[in-house]
Amino acid sequence: MKKITSGEVLDFWKNTRQPTGVYIHSPFCKEQCTYCTFKGTIFNKHSYKQYYEEYLPRMIDFYGDILSSPQINGYFFGGGTPSLMSPDELRNLFDLIPNFKSQENKLMEMHVCDWSKEQLDVLREYNFNIVVVCVQTFDRDALKKYKRRVPKDIDVVCEHIQYANSIGLNTNSDLLYLDTGNAGVDINRLFKDMQILGENEISEISITTIFNEDGKYDNLVTAATEYFLENFPEYTIFSTYRGPVQGPQIPLTYRNYGETYPRCTCNRLYRRDTDWREIFHWLAQIEEMSGKDYDKNTLGIGSYRSDKYTFSTIEDKLEYIEVGDLTSPEFFLLYDKADYRMSEMISEFYNDLEELCGDPPDSMTFSFSTAVKVQDPFNESKQISRDLLINFDTTGGTHNRVGLEASDRLLQEYELKLQEAWPIITKKWPGIL
Repeated sequence: MKKITSGEVLDFWKNTRQPTGVYIHSPFCKEQCTYCTFKGTIFNKHSYKQYYEEYLPRMIDFYGDILSSPQINGYFFGGGTPSLMSPDELRNLFDLIPNFKSQENKLMEMHVCDWSKEQLDVLREYNFNIVVVCVQTFDRDALKKYKRRVPKDIDVVCEHIQYANSIGLNTNSDLLYLDTGNAGVDINRLFKDMQILGENEISEISITTIFNEDGKYDNLVTAATEYFLENFPEYTIFSTYRGPVQGPQIPLTYRNYGETYPRCTCNRLYRRDTDWREIFHWLAQIEEMSGKDYDKNTLGIGSYRSDKYTFSTIEDKLEYIEVGDLTSPEFFLLYDKADYRMSEMISEFYNDLEELCGDPPDSMTFSFSTAVKVQDPFNESKQISRDLLINFDTTGGTHNRVGLEASDRLLQEYELKLQEAWPIITKKWPGIL
């Protein structure tokens, strides 16, 4: 990682006018859940006080000109556990942010062991529109197994959900399909969680499967979702999976064997009487924060001894992190588009092609584009790169395989060489089509 100065950071932001979502990080947790990829720092009263009274206010002041600009389109408070802040601490933080009360889009994550009606009143006072009710599951044994704190009273959690709804906040939930080795017990627990949320008129239910690299549980979760929708017709589905169809009220489909994109891991249910645009406009910004979408800017503020770096991304041009120590931050550049010059990548591709197959015949043409790729979005370094996307054309159209029939003898011979070298070429140039 390349260290950069605070002056360089501010200069970066002068060169963009794209809409910018702001992520403000709350690094502290009372306990570290074993399934959490980005574990917060264990709560310490002295460090907590220094972070919220000194470090974070300095960082907000540092970015003051950017936060005052009209390109800011929303705030996301995550962590860690933002709901560790008291009502007064919430007010003190919000009052530091320029134009904060008038900003229309504001979202905060809240742990159900920490939130209170007084906190919800403050969020309503400052015109928040979404509260993420961090449930995961209501099952005490499952929570203990994964070292997540257990709410003292589920009825109080439900009461708070209803209260948040009553004062005009959208309530978004996040459930986990937790694999305990008994699929029947696990899916039954998930449906009970969904039922409790549905009965309390939660605005949205999202379901995530974990330890699920091969899509093993997707269809189980899809079945639970289907059963829920049959019993709660006031809900419908908003699908965000990376498949052929996305959007509101998409019919449920099951994952076919061999499909590589997740289905139910990204399915979200929402009440039909809720404006889905208000809820799901945040999805693109949240995906960007996890390294999946480079069409928008994200300004990340706040960092302290966490397994989660606070990322800032400026279009598809730059990404840097803030590493905080409660006194002054250090900034490191993770990705710079200038390091991936397209002309140099194209030249390297042609050199590889010539070495493996020789010069392509005139009847074979190539076209190129590029895309930012993240090798592992859950790795703290994220391993960001820019891939060259390559199309080739042999008969007047673009094809995604070699060995096409062609009358030209040279083209046929070249295609045979290309077929032989294909495993090597696609390994180095995964973006070839």
